Amino acid sequence: YEIRLSLVGSEMCIRDREYIQGRDLTQLVKDRGPLPVDMACSFIRQAALGLQHAHDRKMVHRDIKPSNLIVAADARGQYSSRNVVKILDMGLARVQTDEAAGEHLSTELTRTGTVIGTPDFMSPEQAKNSSAVDHRSDMYSLGCAFYYLLTGDVPFPVGTPLEKLLQH
Repeated sequence: YEIRLSLVGSEMCIRDREYIQGRDLTQLVKDRGPLPVDMACSFIRQAALGLQHAHDRKMVHRDIKPSNLIVAADARGQYSSRNVVKILDMGLARVQTDEAAGEHLSTELTRTGTVIGTPDFMSPEQAKNSSAVDHRSDMYSLGCAFYYLLTGDVPFPVGTPLEKLLQH
C-alpha cells in the first residue's frame, strides 16, 4: 500500500491505496498489440463489474479509458485473461444526487460549462454537460476502451479534440 499524508485546511488527512504491480491497458496494447478477444473480454468484464460497484453507490467515474484500467501481473510477471483488472483515477468522479428529493452534495470540482474527460473515450452527453452524466456515460467510455483493446486504435483517431468529440 501507498500512504500519503496531506493537510486540508486545518485537518490532517491520511490516504492509502493499494500498490498494484502491473501495466495499464494502454501500455499493454502498445507493448503487445491488439489483445486476443478472450483477454479483452475478461478485462472489460472486470472493469464493468467494478463500475457497477461504483454506480450502485451513485458514483460516476467520468474518465474511463484504457490508461485508467490497470491489470495486475501474475507471480511470473505475465498477463492473461485470468489477471485482475482495477479501475484507477477517481479524481473526476462525482456522486449523483437526487435533486428532486432535495439532496445537494458538493461533489463538483469543475465549473459549469467545462468539459472534463478524454475526448477519445468520451460520451456525447458528457461532451455536452459533464456534470449531468450518469452511469451510461461510463458504459459508453468502457465500450470505446473495449474497441481500443481489440483494434489497438481509438474509435476516432483523426482530428482535433473538438472534432473527436463531435464524431462520437
